[in-house]
Amino acid sequence: AERGLPKRSTDEDYRVPLLRLRTNRITNTNMDLSIFTDAGWQQTCRDQDLKQRDLENNRRRIDDARRSVGVKAEQLNSLSTQSALIAGFSMVVLVESDKTSTNKVLLILFGITTASVVGLMLTCMLTSTFVHVGISRYDAVNRRVGGKDMPFDTFWSSRCEEDWLFAFNFFVLGVSLFIIELGLVGWIVFKKEDLGSIYNWIFINTSISIIAFLVLITFLMYTYPKWSEWLRTAEVQDDQEQEPIREEAMQSIRDEGQ
Repeated sequence: AERGLPKRSTDEDYRVPLLRLRTNRITNTNMDLSIFTDAGWQQTCRDQDLKQRDLENNRRRIDDARRSVGVKAEQLNSLSTQSALIAGFSMVVLVESDKTSTNKVLLILFGITTASVVGLMLTCMLTSTFVHVGISRYDAVNRRVGGKDMPFDTFWSSRCEEDWLFAFNFFVLGVSLFIIELGLVGWIVFKKEDLGSIYNWIFINTSISIIAFLVLITFLMYTYPKWSEWLRTAEVQDDQEQEPIREEAMQSIRDEGQ
């Protein structure tokens, strides 16, 4: 080069800075892609986790609904079976008993009591049977009742609870009258001629009436007060206590999804 003139640039002078620039760009690009890749992976995992939770919640909801249907079906089946048995026993006693030589007042009381027992138990049996058939048609998967989305608890409380209490009250009243019928049946069935003397007739029939009276007192004073409140209101109170816990769990899932 001549003196006083600037030195001419060569290819090596441009190549090194250019390589450095390209290397920096590639490094920055990889860092940006790694950031986007990690964020996308986290979002994908969160979406899959939420979908899995929704699937598990749906399965749990379906299992709970089916379990509730099974429990209610067992209750209704037990009530209808026992009421049918008591109605059958009362009908047999009413038909087969000898009414020729019986006091007319006792005969009237016996007939009214027996007919009342049969009527109450038949009403209880029919109501329980219809409710049983109704809940067996409930679809635990789709939960569609009358074109609306209705959980089984809501379906039971709105359409079945009143009939269940109606059948239960009739069953309790029918059992009470059935025990009274037991106290009267001795005076209708046993005859003075068959027992030898009037004293034997009075003793046996009075004993039967006393036994029936003790059974009635035990049922009304111990069994019914102990279990009636639980059978009527325990499940509703339990649902009300569990409702805040369910709402809190659902709210936490929504917050995590956001």
